[in-house]
Amino acid sequence: MRFTTAIVLAMVALLAITVVAQPKKTPAVGLTCPVSGEAVKDLKRAPSVQYEGRTIYLCCRRCVGTFNSNPMRYASKQLVRCPVSGEVVKDPAKAQTSVHQNRVYYFCCAKCRPQFDKEPAKYARQQKAPSASPPSHEGHSHSH
Repeated sequence: MRFTTAIVLAMVALLAITVVAQPKKTPAVGLTCPVSGEAVKDLKRAPSVQYEGRTIYLCCRRCVGTFNSNPMRYASKQLVRCPVSGEVVKDPAKAQTSVHQNRVYYFCCAKCRPQFDKEPAKYARQQKAPSASPPSHEGHSHSH
């Protein structure tokens, strides 16, 4: 009996060590710097600028100066759209998010995230496919 208990405890300890030792996969924020093309790693720490009512995130302070020298050239390179409504997400750092297949999706409002969470594959597929018109907002309207 003691031998069996010792084996079980050893197995539990080994499993616990294995789980703790594995690095946690944190999804990337999914945004790239519109100037350098590098990944923006942390929206809370990344430098940002305001442009036409939305927040643009950059990888470093040097890119802020480059962006500000010609914002029209760079702004369209970081246009974040809600996968449900197709509306522009004005500030991704303040938006609700959901992760699907290790990719972060940003939402324009609190009503879109639950719709996405019910059928993430549907909305993820729609967002990847280029389309002439954004998906319709099913069941609610905005006053943004």
